[in-house]
Amino acid sequence: MEQAAVWYYLKVMKNSTRNTGGMAAFGKCGDTGMKKYAMPIIMLIVFETIAITLWLTKDNLFYLFNFSYIGMSISLGIFLFIKQYRHARRIVQLLSPEAG
Repeated sequence: MEQAAVWYYLKVMKNSTRNTGGMAAFGKCGDTGMKKYAMPIIMLIVFETIAITLWLTKDNLFYLFNFSYIGMSISLGIFLFIKQYRHARRIVQLLSPEAG
């Protein structure tokens, strides 16, 4: 009886990570809602908050452009990774040379 429970558990775990490449943190297999896109949106909000705060406190426009560019690059990379685009890592490395 225990062996059947183990096989069932392994089958459920295999099906839950089948289309996510083992990255269950980015959403479940059948999750088609906006929940799986929360991470890129949160990253963009964090970087934009830092950009606007530094721009206003330091009075230097460089911070706004720099942190906005980095935040958009990282968010795009996470979004492409969720969509399982095969060149997502290369695109992020092209957009941000300090990442590669």
